[in-house]
Amino acid sequence: MLLRYAVFDTLVGDVTIVGTEKGVTNLLFGSFDPVGAVNEETLPIYDAIMEINQFFYGQRKKFSVKLKAVASTEAELKVWQYCMTIPFGETRTFSDVAKEVGISVELVQRYLERNPLPIFIPSHRITGPSGGLSNYVGGIEIQSKILLLESRVTQGVYQAGNLE
Repeated sequence: MLLRYAVFDTLVGDVTIVGTEKGVTNLLFGSFDPVGAVNEETLPIYDAIMEINQFFYGQRKKFSVKLKAVASTEAELKVWQYCMTIPFGETRTFSDVAKEVGISVELVQRYLERNPLPIFIPSHRITGPSGGLSNYVGGIEIQSKILLLESRVTQGVYQAGNLE
């Protein structure tokens, strides 16, 4: 199946969305021209762009876009699925995830570093042991901004489009 992609600007910089007619396969922070992919939007990519924009403007807390993430192991899939159960505006630690899924903290960290769909699979909600930021696929600065957005939206003090 032919891969397609689109690049667009968000409050955390450029984002590249990759997918097929069946769903979105990757979200990459930055502007990329994925090898073997055509710069053309599919309906799932268009939906993903719309939903990400709504998220960054405080209008969306859950996503409905079709995701087609490919996990290398069942445990990796379980980690990603657990992330999707964490409510908007809340966080969990690597240890919390490890206990819930039944694997080591090290494996949780490794699987989250390979999250192909950050934001959609909200691994930004997973923090270090004392709530510190680390190991986010988009980097600590982006993780911080996304958590700030969610906190402000939850508190009802978010001004759309402002993460300062």
